[in-house]
Amino acid sequence: MSPDIFFVLGLPLAIAALASLACGIMGTYVVVSRQSLLTGSIAHCAFGGIGLSVLLSIHPLYGALFFGLSAAIMIGCLKDRWLNESDGLLTGIWAFGMGLGILFLHLSSGYVGDVSSYLFGHILLSNWEDFWIILGLDSVIIAVVFLLFRAFQALTY
Repeated sequence: MSPDIFFVLGLPLAIAALASLACGIMGTYVVVSRQSLLTGSIAHCAFGGIGLSVLLSIHPLYGALFFGLSAAIMIGCLKDRWLNESDGLLTGIWAFGMGLGILFLHLSSGYVGDVSSYLFGHILLSNWEDFWIILGLDSVIIAVVFLLFRAFQALTY
């Protein structure tokens, strides 16, 4: 393998390894506690933030973060009231976020780009800023799980 190929693929491979670490740690708790619909709702609601960011011409990460955190807070506040109908609440938030994202992307002027790139990304186009963000998030996840391991264990089992 030539050194150029290693240089080009080294950063994306490191980012993939860091992302798999975070997904492996948190995914275990999500699957064991049967909360996959919850995480899907938050993730797809973040697409509304991406659409708003494109409409306002700001970095999509900020909008996704705002919408994702807002959805998580809203679900946390409403889930106790909708305990028996929580699937309806989660799928409604899921559809609402995706619908807002599509609406905002439609309203934005000019070239929007490939919508699937917002949903799935391109790991070969990642940069050092992405590496440091994911490394920081991994550090936070590992620290929180380490500090609250007993509480997570009690909640999941």
